[in-house]
Amino acid sequence: MIIRFAKYTALIFIITVFTLSISKSHSLEDSLPKYRKVYLGPGLGINYGGIGVQLNYMPVKALRFSAGYGTNLLDMAYSLGLNYRILADKRICPTASYYYGFNGYIKQDEKPEFNKTYYGSSLGAGVEVWNKRRTNFLHFQIIIPIRTMAFTNELAELNKISKDTQYKVFPILLSIGYHFGINK
Repeated sequence: MIIRFAKYTALIFIITVFTLSISKSHSLEDSLPKYRKVYLGPGLGINYGGIGVQLNYMPVKALRFSAGYGTNLLDMAYSLGLNYRILADKRICPTASYYYGFNGYIKQDEKPEFNKTYYGSSLGAGVEVWNKRRTNFLHFQIIIPIRTMAFTNELAELNKISKDTQYKVFPILLSIGYHFGINK
């Protein structure tokens, strides 16, 4: 049930973002005089693979594709994303995001058989804060991971056999990263 809901939510989000970006792209210039198209930067969060870097490509001002890669202190992890830039011409720009990739892990020293990285969809909302020259930006996000049943079941099993500790996960996560424009 949760997986079906997650698939439909992700599909609706992607269709909405593409529809809005296509309708907005007609009113926005396709050339990006104030913006660079490719960005690279370090960050913390599941959209960076944990502690990692993110490469971004902006084909039009209102749409940004991202690929993150990093470590979650258990494994190397990745995340692929689509970011809709709501007020693309503003220095402070709200964003809505969809990611597929690393969205949870279990690391337990006493029971290493439970140690695993999990992948799935995540939805995010955030804000980009651009520098005055519009060449670099800081991106803050709140991200809601849509956990898989495998993750939920493994966590429940770990809690069932753990006598002293009950493991919980945060339903809402934070992300922060700084992105440098790398092309002119």
